[in-house]
Amino acid sequence: SEGPVGVMRTALEASHKGWGQSIIIGVAPAGAEIRTRPFQLVTGRSWRGTAFGGARGRTDVPKIVDWYTQGKIEIDPMSTPKRSLDASNKGVEIMQAGETLLVMGAAGGVGLTAVEIGKAMGATVIGVARGAAKMAVAKAAGADHVIDASEDITAAGRALGGAAVVVDPVGGPSFTAATRAHTPDVPSVLISR
Repeated sequence: SEGPVGVMRTALEASHKGWGQSIIIGVAPAGAEIRTRPFQLVTGRSWRGTAFGGARGRTDVPKIVDWYTQGKIEIDPMSTPKRSLDASNKGVEIMQAGETLLVMGAAGGVGLTAVEIGKAMGATVIGVARGAAKMAVAKAAGADHVIDASEDITAAGRALGGAAVVVDPVGGPSFTAATRAHTPDVPSVLISR
């Protein structure tokens, strides 16, 4: 499988039998179909999806943008508790310059999205995921390199040249290891939950 639809299928197949869920965030290309064997679903896995977090794109999203610009809601604190929205924009600039992006939880919803966005922007992407199945999901999404989360992330990241941007939707102790894998002499941007 290739592209976003292939990643969606791979994510379902990598989920746990009996109770695993694959949640599709966003939309597939126009006319694309997601295919899988019925066995994947009848064994207890499920597919769910959302676009704009359940908000209606034509009506709700413009309202939310207006509320933000009018100061009625704060989005910056929801973006990341570590950096402002401006710092996240710096991360985008760095990725466009062809630097390396390290994504923790690269087989999860946020991680997969970060991998795909990083590749679309021209970054070299290092995906970190636990186990062969999840590493395969990250690789299928476009990660140039994958690291098993049970490895020494700092050493493995540095061996691959380090990263200028770290996206960590996982948090916890892995955040420290990921940040230590940054590229020396390149301004690092850390985006974490």
